[in-house]
Amino acid sequence: MRITHKVSIGIIVISLSFTLMGYVSISQLGLLQDPITHDIPTSIESLKRVTELDSYSQFIRYYDEVLTQSARNYVFTEDKKWEERYKQFEPLLDQAIQNAISKGDQVEKNFFTSVDEANQKLVKMEYDAIDLVNQGNADDAKKILESEEYASQKSLYEQALRLYIEQRGRAYDDAIVASTFQIDQVSENTRFLIKQITDLSLFGTVIAVSIGVGFTFFILNSITSPIKKLKKIAEDISLGKKDIEIKISGDDEIEELANSFQTMIKSLSKSEEKIRTAEEKYRKLYEDAPEMYRTVDLEGTIIDCNKAYCKKLGFVKEEIVGKSLFDFVPESHKETMDDIFSTWKQNGVVTNREIMLKRKDGTVFPALLSANSVIDDGGKVIAANTLIRDMSDLYNAQKEIEELRLKRLSVVGELTARIAHDLRNPLSVIKNSVEILRLTYDDKTDSSQKEQWERLERGIYRITHQVDDVLDYIKAPPLKIEENSLSVIIQDTIERIQIPDSINIHPPTNDVIIPCDAEKLEVVFVNLIMNAIQAFEGKAGDVTITIQDNYENGKSVLVQVIDNGPGIPNELIEKIFDPLFTTRQIGTGLGLPSCKNIIERHEGRITVSSASNNGTTFSVILPKHNERFLTSQI
Repeated sequence: MRITHKVSIGIIVISLSFTLMGYVSISQLGLLQDPITHDIPTSIESLKRVTELDSYSQFIRYYDEVLTQSARNYVFTEDKKWEERYKQFEPLLDQAIQNAISKGDQVEKNFFTSVDEANQKLVKMEYDAIDLVNQGNADDAKKILESEEYASQKSLYEQALRLYIEQRGRAYDDAIVASTFQIDQVSENTRFLIKQITDLSLFGTVIAVSIGVGFTFFILNSITSPIKKLKKIAEDISLGKKDIEIKISGDDEIEELANSFQTMIKSLSKSEEKIRTAEEKYRKLYEDAPEMYRTVDLEGTIIDCNKAYCKKLGFVKEEIVGKSLFDFVPESHKETMDDIFSTWKQNGVVTNREIMLKRKDGTVFPALLSANSVIDDGGKVIAANTLIRDMSDLYNAQKEIEELRLKRLSVVGELTARIAHDLRNPLSVIKNSVEILRLTYDDKTDSSQKEQWERLERGIYRITHQVDDVLDYIKAPPLKIEENSLSVIIQDTIERIQIPDSINIHPPTNDVIIPCDAEKLEVVFVNLIMNAIQAFEGKAGDVTITIQDNYENGKSVLVQVIDNGPGIPNELIEKIFDPLFTTRQIGTGLGLPSCKNIIERHEGRITVSSASNNGTTFSVILPKHNERFLTSQI
C-alpha cells in the first residue's frame, strides 16, 4: 500500500472520531442557545433602558438645581460668572430632557414632555430676570424669582421629578432582580451541560488518540525503516563509494525514491568523470599556456601560477606560491600594482594595465596585465585569475625603431649641420658687414635707404632662425635627467624672452620637483610662451602658467600655458604638431614638433585645446617618477 493511501485512511479514521465527538458536544451546547441568545439579552436590554432613563432624570434634576442657583446668585450679586454659568448649563438641561423624551415609552414621553413645558416657563422667567439685572433693574428681577408663579412652577417641576425617580427606582430594582434570576438560571444549566460535554470529550479524545497513535506507529515504521537504509547509502556516497546497489521493496514512494537514488548514483559517477576530464584539460591549458597566468586570493597572496610565469620571472613554483604579488614588482611600481589590485577588488575586472615585473636576478621587464574574478558555488568572489603578457619584445622593437630613426636623423643632422655651418659663416660675414655699413652711412642715408637696411637685417634673422629650428629638431642629444624645480625652469624661461609691454605674464605660484632635463624643458616653454605672445599680434593680453601637482592620482604633474588670445581654428588644431606646418611667414614649422619630441622623450604628453576667439591652452603632462633607468635594463 502506498504511503499516501496509508496516511489518508488514518486521517479519515481520526477525523470521523473527532467529528462524532464534536457533533455530540455541539448538540449539548445548543440547549444553551435560547436562554443565552434571547432571555438574557431581553433582560439586559430592559435593565439598560430603565438605567438610561433613570440617569437622564438625575441629570435633569442636577441641571435644574444648577440653573436655579445660578439665576438667584446673579440677581442678588450681579457677578457675571453666574450669568456665564447659567448660559453654560441651560443647553445641557434642554438636551437631557430631549434625550429622555426620545428614549422612553409613551408614558415616559408624556411625563418628560410636561417636564419640558414647565422647564421652558422657568427658563423664560430666569432669562427675564437676568435681562433686568443687565438693564440695571435688579429689584424687578428679584420680584420675578420670588413671585408665586415662579414658586408654583418650581414646586410642580420638582415634585414631578421626585415622583418619577421614586417610581423608576422601583422599576429599576425589579429589572435587576429579573435579570439576576435569568442569568443564575442560565449559569446553572451551563455548568451542568459543560460537565457533560467535558466528560464526553475526555472519553472521545482518549479513543481518538489511541487510534491515532496506533495508526501513526504503523505508518512511521513502514517509512522510517527504508529511510534509514537510504540514509546509510547517502553516507556511503558522501565517502566516495559509487558501486552501491540499492534493494528496497514496498510498492510505495520509498521504493521509487530508492530507484531515483540508484539512477542518481550512476549519473553522479558520469558527471564526476566529466568534471575530472574538464579539470585536467583546464589544468593543462593553464599550465602549458605560452602566456603568464597566476591566481591570487583576496589578500593578494599568489595561490597558483603556470610554467610560463615561473620561467619569465626565473623562479620555481615553490618560490612563488604563498608569496605576495607585490614581491614581484619593483619598488617604484608597487603603488601601481596596489591601484590595479584595488581596481579588481572594486570592479571585479582589470583590462590591459601596464606594469613592470621584477625577475629573480633583479632585472625588470614591462608587462600588460588583465584579471577577472573566480566565483565559488555561492556566488562569492574568492580569487582573481590574472593573464600577463610580456611586452619586452614590443618595447625592444619600439626601441630599435627609435634608434633607427635617430640614426637616420643623425645622418640628416650631420648633413644639415654642415650645410648650416656653411650658411652661418657667410651669414655672419653678411650680418657683420651690414652692421658696419649701417654705422658708416647711418647719418648719410635717407629714410628709404634705412628701410632697405632693416629689410636686409630681417632677412638675415629669418635665415638664422630657420637654421636654428632645423638643427634643434634634427639633433636630439641624450637627455640629462636630474631633479629640477619646475618653477625655476619657468622663471628662467621668462627671463630669456623679450616680453612686449602689452603682454602680462603670470608665472605659477607653487612649485614641484621632478626628474627632467632642465635645458630641454626651457626650449619647450620658450616655444609655448612665444607662440602665445605672437598670437596677440601686437594687441594686449595675458599669458598664465599654472602647475598642478598630484595629477592622475599623484603619478604626474600638469603644467598649463593659457592665453586669452584669438585662439586656433578647429581645422588647424590637429595639424599644429605636424613637422613643417606653420601659419607664419618666418616660421619653420618645427617649433611645436620639437616640443612634442622633447616631452615624449620625458615619457610625458602635450595636448592643446582652443576655440576661435576664446584663447588657447597648452597642457604638458610630465611623470613625477621617470622610469627610463628601469626600462634601460630590459
